Amino acid sequence: MELKPFDLILVRGGSPISKLIQKHTNSPYSHVTIVLDQLHLMENSWYFPVSIRHLEYQEESFDVFRPKSLTMEEKQIISKFLMAHINTKYDYFQVFTHWLHLLFDFRIINSNTRFHCAELINEAFQAAGIFLVKGFPTPGEISKSEFLKKVT
Repeated sequence: MELKPFDLILVRGGSPISKLIQKHTNSPYSHVTIVLDQLHLMENSWYFPVSIRHLEYQEESFDVFRPKSLTMEEKQIISKFLMAHINTKYDYFQVFTHWLHLLFDFRIINSNTRFHCAELINEAFQAAGIFLVKGFPTPGEISKSEFLKKVT
């Protein structure tokens, strides 16, 4: 499969945490990352900060969503946003308060200096004026964005 820069990889994880995310978001997806080139992604997770990483996901465990159109300026803004946030830590507290919100209607507390995976991607595109998701971003909600087309 040919991956292109700015493709989004939506992962169907199999871990207990992935299954919990899938169940509570009513989606087959538990993680989202962005393609930099054929071999590299930029992503973050509960066990590492925003990083450039090698593509290690098995092809059968993910779907690829491609932006329908991006201008050169939008690409530059998205890239600049992502690079500016390398080593930004995962927003554990927001994820925890989101679960409390689902269970008890608790207020979600968001950090302005940390991200969860879908929030990183959503905010990178928002920096370029592209709103993938309105409201709380999840991998499943990103997969429904009208700005993206599923290519696998």
